[in-house]
Amino acid sequence: MNHSSRFWISIALFIIPLAGIAAAEEHPIVDCAQCHTCLHPTSENPCLQPCPRPKGAYVPLATQGPDVVILDELKAVEDLYVPVRFNHATHAHMSSTVEGCQMCHHYNEKGAIPASCKSCHPVDIIHENIAQPGLKGAYHRQCVGCHTQWDRNTDCVICHEKKSGGPLHGTAVSPSETKHYPPVRMRDLIIYNTNYEENDQVPFHHKTHAYKYDRNCGDCHQQQGCEACHDQYAAELKPMGNLTPEAMHDHCFVCHENDTCEHCHGRDPNDVFNHAASGWPLKIYHDRLHCLDCHIQRGNLRKLDNRCTNCHIEGWKAETFDHTVTGVALDEVHRQAECVVCHEGSMEESNGNLIPKAGGVAYSCAACHDDDRKYTKEKGFGGS
Repeated sequence: MNHSSRFWISIALFIIPLAGIAAAEEHPIVDCAQCHTCLHPTSENPCLQPCPRPKGAYVPLATQGPDVVILDELKAVEDLYVPVRFNHATHAHMSSTVEGCQMCHHYNEKGAIPASCKSCHPVDIIHENIAQPGLKGAYHRQCVGCHTQWDRNTDCVICHEKKSGGPLHGTAVSPSETKHYPPVRMRDLIIYNTNYEENDQVPFHHKTHAYKYDRNCGDCHQQQGCEACHDQYAAELKPMGNLTPEAMHDHCFVCHENDTCEHCHGRDPNDVFNHAASGWPLKIYHDRLHCLDCHIQRGNLRKLDNRCTNCHIEGWKAETFDHTVTGVALDEVHRQAECVVCHEGSMEESNGNLIPKAGGVAYSCAACHDDDRKYTKEKGFGGS
């Protein structure tokens, strides 16, 4: 018997036990079709339809939830596996493409702290109520849908570690390092061929949009299951579904509503956005940041006040500050100087912190040099 068969047998035992089936025959009020799509389900073919999800109030995607949740409520009755280290942060992020937090916290009121699964699903199974499975059944039916969509693998070891590896005792603070799935391949460049004109193409830099411009996949991938992007067996993936041209444009217009057609259509694939075009070329440190680290308002990004004090209110630690992040690497001589010597009048040091003044950080060589020298990229500190 393979892992999948054992899994479905266990599901049947704790969601719809044999006693419950007998009760269903005696009490017609219990409708087997609520869960099964055939008259004679078996362990090999349980004919299970997607569970009807009772809906609570909408819960927006939150970022203040825990990164890891240790699922150890069943440790008293579980003798084979250690508690599950559930990567909550990753799953919360992925839920944005479907229903958000309410996908799991389906009885949670808006704005309320999500209740634990145990508050509704008891550890001990209530056989008379097949609409409310026990805690073990709730965990499994919550997880198995996406895991079968991903690669159709329901082996127990995907989530569970055998106790032979040592019990966790609820002390783990990070997800398991064991990787059961191949890494997701995200294409950097996608070329869309349109029907507007002959050879009309739209180059879309997917990785740049996903990693740098916007963190939330759900902005474009709405109400889609995992298999839209991550089905390991699909011959052809349709991550955006069968969108009409109008619907495709609606996604892009969130940020490009004021751009002309030529901004995307017929564009050279090598023509990528350079922040210097905004009038503010980014130095080494800022160039590697996510756009939303500074442009906190989602959607169409607007020009910001680029004074350092808008973000660095409390300044920087003098002992640990690396001057190369400014784009200017200090030579051996200038590394020995106090910061306020060069930045006199625009920066002050207090309690070990370098604090820029409201006017921004400026520098002057006049404190040490009287020959009007200045720093240049070409000549460094020997420029004039």
